[in-house]
Amino acid sequence: MSYKSLIRRSVRTAFKSIGDLVTPVILYRKVSTSFNFDTGVAKETEVTVSTKGIVIASDKTSPLGKTIHKSLLLMTEDVSDILAFDRVFINNEIWNIGSLIDFDDYIYTVDIYKD
Repeated sequence: MSYKSLIRRSVRTAFKSIGDLVTPVILYRKVSTSFNFDTGVAKETEVTVSTKGIVIASDKTSPLGKTIHKSLLLMTEDVSDILAFDRVFINNEIWNIGSLIDFDDYIYTVDIYKD
């Protein structure tokens, strides 16, 4: 058994062990499927991925006080590329996905925000 598979299994176990801190999330991204050259409009479809994540509840606000920021932890085995997604649905709210805070081979930490 390799160390990578041991660590992946340990991360999965940790996510299961912390119970109600893990929240179901749905990641959204828009994919352009076709382009109409006559009208200049791209037809888009939405791709979703359902997974579980941990929201770090330290609310940070922007200097103007209008935007709320939080951090979201996701397992990399559930989401191949977090930067391909632009929104996330958590606890009946839509959040925008911001910058990648941290990444190792096992967990993404990403900034999420809403106005």
